[in-house]
Amino acid sequence: MVLLTIVAFVWWFATRNEVTTDDAYTDGNAITMAPKVSGYVVQLAVNDNVYVHQGDLLVVIDKRDCQAQVD
Repeated sequence: MVLLTIVAFVWWFATRNEVTTDDAYTDGNAITMAPKVSGYVVQLAVNDNVYVHQGDLLVVIDKRDCQAQVD
């Protein structure tokens, strides 16, 4: 009986912070973001879960591809 109690306590202690779910449903806001030029992102100007306003700088795109097409 004591061994069973020890095993149960160790199992509970090892798994007490695990989150489980049966429905796996998440909620969030999804937006579409379409740049006017294509290219590689060289700098990300925002962090995760940060509220942004219209006109805020989100990413910096490498300008070499666009410049090569202009030239």
